[in-house]
Amino acid sequence: MKPFPLFRHQFQRHLSVLTGKNTSPFFSKRVTASTKDDDRIHAFFKGPLSTHVGPTHHAAFRSIETVFPLQNSIDQLKEFGYTVLRQVPLGLLNTAELRHHNEFKPDGSGIPYIFLSSIHPKVLPESAHSILDHYLPLLSHPVGVGIREDDLRLSYDLPITFSDYHTLKSTNQYTAWTLTNLMIHNAKLLAKGESPSPFALNHWAYDTTLTYPSLHAFHSLAHQLERHDLGINEQNGRFQEDHIPSESYYFGQFSTLSSAVNVTFSCGTPSQIPGTYVEFTRIDKPTDTPFKGFRQAQHLFSSTESTHQKKNDG
Repeated sequence: MKPFPLFRHQFQRHLSVLTGKNTSPFFSKRVTASTKDDDRIHAFFKGPLSTHVGPTHHAAFRSIETVFPLQNSIDQLKEFGYTVLRQVPLGLLNTAELRHHNEFKPDGSGIPYIFLSSIHPKVLPESAHSILDHYLPLLSHPVGVGIREDDLRLSYDLPITFSDYHTLKSTNQYTAWTLTNLMIHNAKLLAKGESPSPFALNHWAYDTTLTYPSLHAFHSLAHQLERHDLGINEQNGRFQEDHIPSESYYFGQFSTLSSAVNVTFSCGTPSQIPGTYVEFTRIDKPTDTPFKGFRQAQHLFSSTESTHQKKNDG
């Protein structure tokens, strides 16, 4: 498998977008593989919420450990001024939460947090492990990934059979999501003459602490999204809340369902698979109390099990 020597340059591009003034920083075809695949969420953030959403609190990226080890990502992020906030296993996953020395603040100053995760094929059953071994070389050189535009929506031809995808997804949805989204993302990068990436953007989060200045307003935002036909992930409860009353500390999160990406598998089967999703956060804490990290993160991973179009598809 070819290495990914330009990772730091790719991250630098992500970082510049993250810290820009655009309130919807990842609605850019050069950053995420599936933005054009969900017109409703695109229109919503360009319309009703407009500039009133809030700054980017964090972005989360997924990878596969044998493609690009998590520690390599951490080491390179340190070159940009990041340090590890927490590094803990979540089930089968390796995860790391990082903060910048110019730490994020709700007024939009500072640099967003980064959430990294990866999975090692050795933790998967042999059936899934052998499927991964077959397709992983395509991540650095995604031959066979076609990009089409059907009815003004992007569609992708994937060099993986529906049967293999279904086996991966049934075994571990994280792995199926990461493999297919990396295929799509890297095909788009190579089509533009850019180098492939070792990570896939999973989601980004808007902080609503100042734009929705009460807990009631934060909760009502989820209802506002639903009124515009945007699905909210409720598999593990609608709101994930880290609340420590004795420290006057509150960190809340909720997320949309993933965008739906139109694909055709190599066997000819058309389908939809999950792409990226959007998260919303709120934090209330004394100024001198540090951010405690994403201690409820595992409850949001199910956002990539469903899509806006059909809750149980993908």
